This record gives sequence, C-alpha cells and structure tokens, in this order.
Amino acid sequence: TLEDALLDLGSLKEIKLPSKLKSIGGQAFTGCENLEEIEIPETVTEIGGEAFKDCKNLSSIKLPENITEIHGNTFENCTSLESIAIPDNVTRIGGHAFYGCYHLSSVLVSENSKLVEIGSSAFRRCTNLYSIKLPAGVSINQRAFKESPTYVEYYGANIAADVDGYTRKDEFTFHENDEYNFVVNGVTNRLKLGYIFAYSQSVAFNLYVGDSPVYKYIRIDSNEGYEKINDL
Repeated sequence: TLEDALLDLGSLKEIKLPSKLKSIGGQAFTGCENLEEIEIPETVTEIGGEAFKDCKNLSSIKLPENITEIHGNTFENCTSLESIAIPDNVTRIGGHAFYGCYHLSSVLVSENSKLVEIGSSAFRRCTNLYSIKLPAGVSINQRAFKESPTYVEYYGANIAADVDGYTRKDEFTFHENDEYNFVVNGVTNRLKLGYIFAYSQSVAFNLYVGDSPVYKYIRIDSNEGYEKINDL
C-alpha cells in the first residue's frame, strides 16, 4: 500500500521522481539516511525547506535549473555530500541550507548566476569547503561560513596592487577601520578596512565606503615579498 511504502521510505537507496513533477515539499525526504541517489526532473521549480535534511548517505545531487531558492535547512547534515552546482536562477541560499555538510568541498556558482543572498549559517561547519567564487554584490550573512575555512572570491572585480603607493610587505601594515586608497578597475577609491584576519600567506578583510561594505573577503598574497591583490 502507499502507506506502507511511505513508512519504508527510509530504507530506499535510490529514487527516481515522476517526469512531470513540479515541486518537492518541505521535509519530503528528511531522515532518509540510506538515500544515496535521487533523480529530480527539470520540471521541478520548488524544493521545500528540510527536503533532504539528515540524508547522511546522499553523496551527489543535480538541482533543476528552474528553482529560484534553496530554502533553509534543505541539505542540513547531508554529511556525504561532496559537491553541488547552484543553478543560475537561484537568487537565495537560505539559512542552514548546507549546515554540517562536512564532506562538501565544491560549491559551483557560475559567473552568470542570479544569486543575491546567502543566509545565516548556510555553509556553517562545512569543514572541507576551502573556497567559493560568487558574483560581485552577493549579500553574505556574517554567520554564513561560520566554523568553515572558506575563502570567498568574486567574479568581475579587480583590485590593483597600488595601496597608498606601497607594494612591499615590509613597508605597509594594515590597520582595521583605517582608510586607504585602493585602485579598483583603474579608479582610485578611498576605502575603509574592516574585519581583518590572517590565513596562510594571505590577509582577508571587508572594504567599506563609510559604513557600507562594497567588497568582501578580498585576499592579498605576499609572494616574493610583494603585495599582490588577486582578481576576484
């Protein structure tokens, strides 16, 4: 019976959904710990929150191109998930969407992505996610990558190495909340530094005009003793 099938859902390892399916409800597959593979048709435009929460053996999944949001907790504690490609039409990744996905090492967001927001703890405790590249201007909650080693890069913006005319590492020291001249795409900008932290041979920080952030998580490498600010 259908009831018996639903009760036994937790034992399924593979699921192929109907070809004309339009939506997957919230908590649809929550706790399906044996689920390893699911095929979602491109007709799906909505996946509810917690849909795959605690699917601890789900190692990969292809999201349909027409979804516009990855809701909160959708893939929370999918501890076998190693990579995910975010469809270009997704504008928001909700809070705790990938919380605790500690094998997740690759999150692919294209340069053409419409993504504008990443919510609180969306990638928290993703301890193998060392980098992610995003479109410029994406709003990132300050807790989005909490307890993750993630370095955030951006498409489409270049920061030149001219910082108040200093190039050598031993000639220039960054001070949080101080203002400096940065050359951004050939235009000099007077910007303020905030939230500086060191990682390996790099320094990452936010740049502000007044109290408004304009670039986030810019990296400066000190190879060969020179300050080289990476393309974002």
